[in-house]
Amino acid sequence: YNERAQLPVVKSISLLPGQKSDLDQHIEYLGGVPVIIKVMGGSKGVGVMRADSRESLKSILDYVRTLDSMILLRQYIPHDYYGRLVVVGDKVAGSHRTYSMDGEFRTNVPGNIEENKQGIVFSEEIQRVAVEAVRSTGVELGGVDLLFVSETEFYISEVNFPCGFTSTERIAEVDISSQIIDHLIKKANSV
Repeated sequence: YNERAQLPVVKSISLLPGQKSDLDQHIEYLGGVPVIIKVMGGSKGVGVMRADSRESLKSILDYVRTLDSMILLRQYIPHDYYGRLVVVGDKVAGSHRTYSMDGEFRTNVPGNIEENKQGIVFSEEIQRVAVEAVRSTGVELGGVDLLFVSETEFYISEVNFPCGFTSTERIAEVDISSQIIDHLIKKANSV
């Protein structure tokens, strides 16, 4: 959805369990190795792996295909931090960013320390992209995860619905729950 809406997304390829594919074509499309393998269904980085060579990608895929899960191959984006923007209706209700821990390529992982997380109000342009990302999926509430290469270069990693927003509420010290309720009441009264 986000790619069709011409939003900046991480290049991805969906694979079904057991599907054989042309690894060389996929690696070329994704910009070369390293490549990210994401086994769908996990959260907080569980099931996200990085293959640093064609050989390691092939062996990881041989294993994950046995799991009977949807698999995404993704472009590896070396990033400074990831941002979570929670969209309610046509605005960002709250947002935070999380920096990586030492020795970890993933940012949203269990055990990442509080000092690596901070509430932030992103620029109007970044908020606009987040709202468009949620809108393009056909929902009114979503958690948009952005990978930031720099303050101005970023990519949509995913849009989650339903989305966990309590971490953003706590980190950013904003009341997203009330904003969701207010949005629903307003919407119900307009019918």
